Amino acid sequence: MYELFVRLSERNLEDVADEVLTSEEIKKEKYINSFVTIVGILPWNVLLFARLIKQMKTDDSVVKILAQVLEKQINERVEEKNIAVFLSFLRFLYVLEYLNVFEGDAISTIERLDEKVRRVIFDCKGLDRNKLLVKKEDESIRMNLKIKLEDPFAVEVCKYVENFSQTAVKVGMDGNDSLGDVFIAHHLVKEIDFDKQECCLQASCYFDENNYRELIIGILSAREIIPENSIFFRFIFVSLGKNKGFLSEFYKFVSNVEKNKFLYSVLALIYETYYAVPPKKQFYASYYYQPQLNEAEIDTFKSFIDENLAVEMLKYSNLQLLKNFLPENYFHLMPKEKSFENVELKRIVESNNIQKVDGMDKNDFFEQFCKMSYPSVSHFLVYLEIFAQYFNLSQEEQRAFLNIFYRINENKFSYIEHVGKKLLLFKVVDQSIADEYPKIFH
Repeated sequence: MYELFVRLSERNLEDVADEVLTSEEIKKEKYINSFVTIVGILPWNVLLFARLIKQMKTDDSVVKILAQVLEKQINERVEEKNIAVFLSFLRFLYVLEYLNVFEGDAISTIERLDEKVRRVIFDCKGLDRNKLLVKKEDESIRMNLKIKLEDPFAVEVCKYVENFSQTAVKVGMDGNDSLGDVFIAHHLVKEIDFDKQECCLQASCYFDENNYRELIIGILSAREIIPENSIFFRFIFVSLGKNKGFLSEFYKFVSNVEKNKFLYSVLALIYETYYAVPPKKQFYASYYYQPQLNEAEIDTFKSFIDENLAVEMLKYSNLQLLKNFLPENYFHLMPKEKSFENVELKRIVESNNIQKVDGMDKNDFFEQFCKMSYPSVSHFLVYLEIFAQYFNLSQEEQRAFLNIFYRINENKFSYIEHVGKKLLLFKVVDQSIADEYPKIFH
C-alpha cells in the first residue's frame, strides 16, 4: 500500500483518490495509515498529498480516520523525538489549512516554536511557488486532532533546528537561501540513502533550477553529519548532473566556497562520467539533457582545475583521455603506465592448457593473473571465469591475493573500486576479509 502513495503523481491523483474512497472501511483505514506514514517521510510531496486529501474530504469516514491517524502518528513521533518527521507533519497540516481544506490547531502549534523552526516549515521555495497554482477550497472542515507539544519537546525541536542551521551555514548556506528547502533536501538524502536512483527520482519531484542551490546545500549538510555515507552522496551529485541546470548551479556554488577533498572527488567523478569521453556527433535531437554537450559548463569545469583536482581526476580516469583534457602543466602528475610482457599465464590461456596452473605456486599465479588482467575490468572478469576453479580461496589466500592485486594496481583507483565490487559479488573474497582492505573495498 505504501507504493501507491510513493508513486503518487499528477497523472494518477484521481485514480488513487477513487481507490481509497471506494474501499471497504478496513482497507480504507489501512490506506490512510500508509498515506500518513508516507507524508512524514516524503515531505517534498506535501502539496500533492494535500491535493489528494482535497479530493477525498467529502467522505466523512476518510476525514475521521485521517484525523485519528494523524494525531496518533504525530504524537508517536513526539514520544520518539523524531523531529524531522514531526516537522513534516506540521508542514502538511499548515498546507491543508492554507488551502482551506481543514481548519485546526496547526498554526497555533507552529507559533509556539521559534523563528528558525517556523522558517523550516514555511520558507520553502518549491512550496511557495506551486501552492499558488492550487485553488483554495471555498469551505473548510474542522479537523479534530490534538498535538501534544509540551515545552521540553518544543525546546528540543528548537535546538535541533538551530544545530541543523549551523551545519547548513558551515557548508555554504547564506541568508538568501530557503531554510525549509535545505531541510527537505537534507531529510530526503538521509531517508533514501539505500537507492541512488530512487533518491534522485524523488529529488526531481520537488527540486528544479529555482532551488537546486538548496538541494546542494542539503546534501552537503547531510554529508557533514554522516561522512561515512560520502560515497553515496558523491554519486547523488553525479547522477543529478543529468538534470538540466543542476551542474550549472553546482559549479556556481563551488566557485564561491572553499573546495575540500569531498568536492574535489565529486568534480573528478563528474569529469569521468560526462566529459572523459568526447561526445559522438549526433544527427538527431535528444529528448534528454546531455551535460557532455554543454560547452559553457565544460569551460567552467576547466576553470576549477588545479593540482588537487588533477590528482583526484587521475584516480578515476584513463591517462590518455586525461592528456586531451588537462592543461600540460599537470602532465607531470601522471604515473607512467605499467607494461607487463611475457606473462606465462597468458600463454597457458592461449594454448588452452589450464591444468598447468595446478603446478604453479599460488602467489606466482596471483601475480601473473593480476598482470595479465591489468588494467581492464572486462579482462579481469573474463580471466576470473576461466580460472574460477582456482579462486576457491582460504582466508589467508584471499589476503595474499589482495596484497598482490593492490601492489600491482595501486594507482588505478577506479579499476580497483570496480574489481573490488566484483570480488565481493562473486564471493571470491569474504566480507570479513574485505573489511581489512579499505583501500580496495571502500
